[in-house]
Amino acid sequence: GIDNNYDALLAYMSDAQNGNLLDDWYHVLFAHFGDRLTSKQSQEQYELVYEELMRFKSLKECKLDTCAAFKRNSRNREKVLFEEDSELSFYVDVLDEIHCHLLHSFECGFRLRTTDL
Repeated sequence: GIDNNYDALLAYMSDAQNGNLLDDWYHVLFAHFGDRLTSKQSQEQYELVYEELMRFKSLKECKLDTCAAFKRNSRNREKVLFEEDSELSFYVDVLDEIHCHLLHSFECGFRLRTTDL
C-alpha cells in the first residue's frame, strides 16, 4: 500500500549509498539552469532535459490538472503533509518540487519554448 511506498522512500533517502538528492538537484538548478548561463543557454538546457524526460510514457502522460505532485506542491504550506513525520514531509515536498519544475514549467507558464520567443 501507500505506507509501504513511503517507508521505501524514507529507506532509500536515508541510505548514504544513494547519493544526495539535494546536492544533485542544486547542481541541476545552478549548473544547467542557473544565472551563470545566458537566458537562452538556460532555456536550451531546460528544453534538453524536458525532452529527455518526455521519452518516458508515464512522465509524458502527467497532466497538470490531474497531477497529485502539483496539487501537493501548490498547497498552503502551513498544512504539513505528514504530521507525524517531518522527514517524510520534507522528502515528498522536495520530490514534488523537482517533478513540478521539470515537468510542468511550460504548462504553468514559468518557461516558454525557444520556438515561442
